[in-house]
Amino acid sequence: MKVSIGIIVRNEAGAIGPLLESVARLEFSDLWELIIIDGHSTDGTQAVVTQFQLAHPKLSIRLIEERGVGSHGNARNNVIDVALGEFIAFTDADCVVANNWLTALVETLQAERAVDDAVVAAGGIRTPIESDDWKEQTLNAMLATTLGSGGSAGFVSRANRFVDSVGNYNAIYVGDVLREQRYLPLRFGEDFELNRRLNQLGYKIVLSSSPVVRHRQEGSFAAFAQQLYSYGRGQANVYRQTGHVRWFAPAVSLFWLGVLLGWSAALVWPPLILGYVGVIAIYLFAVGLSTAQVCRATRDLRSLITLTIYPLGHFCYGVGFLRGILVPR
Repeated sequence: MKVSIGIIVRNEAGAIGPLLESVARLEFSDLWELIIIDGHSTDGTQAVVTQFQLAHPKLSIRLIEERGVGSHGNARNNVIDVALGEFIAFTDADCVVANNWLTALVETLQAERAVDDAVVAAGGIRTPIESDDWKEQTLNAMLATTLGSGGSAGFVSRANRFVDSVGNYNAIYVGDVLREQRYLPLRFGEDFELNRRLNQLGYKIVLSSSPVVRHRQEGSFAAFAQQLYSYGRGQANVYRQTGHVRWFAPAVSLFWLGVLLGWSAALVWPPLILGYVGVIAIYLFAVGLSTAQVCRATRDLRSLITLTIYPLGHFCYGVGFLRGILVPR
């Protein structure tokens, strides 16, 4: 078995169908298997997967209920426990993979390992799926900006280079390395933590634009804010357990603390008001530039709403991080 593809799901009945069909169209010459770990879905996800299995009897597909404490990290370890592949690849239920996705991942990883066997993982860019929903287009365009993603390599990079992390919506690892290292049972940020740990151990991770995964983004600004809050808490949990943290999390948190509390310091020492106003002005200038990028990408003036969505998203992310630090789960 050359590759085991892992997908972790929970209540993804409305999204997983297109992903499964795209996996069935993969053009890959070696043996591969699909392992789906279901986190006790209640919306019919398992029925959708079962129907897919019946419709594709020649594919090696296993549907397994998650065992252990429910979390993304634990579910990925469930994949590792049963995977037969030399390599283990991951994508997400709300994605659609290109026909050559698996070939591109394997070829990228093998080519890099032929030069340097310290390379143990490869990943690709998060490419937005085509959508007629202007809100989804706007959010996808936001995430493709440095201010929107915090400079995350999988969102904004377009060239091959070594990185400290690759998102597990589009990634492949040497199987034996995953079996040795495994994920921490984190709800969010489990891939970031694993990748950082691999780097600390001297391993290398490469990012390539070749493996294409198209990703859905729910077209709801409220859901987006909640998502960023959860990501912030996830980063806090990673930090509490390992000391690893993306620079973006404390930076955003400190910025909003400064905005909310800095005016009181200025009352004590008036010259501080210049610095207070200056920092806010720089941030608003960055928001304005990024909003222009979004509008240029969407060609829709309704995307000007990102002037408010950027601050809202950063605030929710910062609050999530601070709450995760002060009130651990």
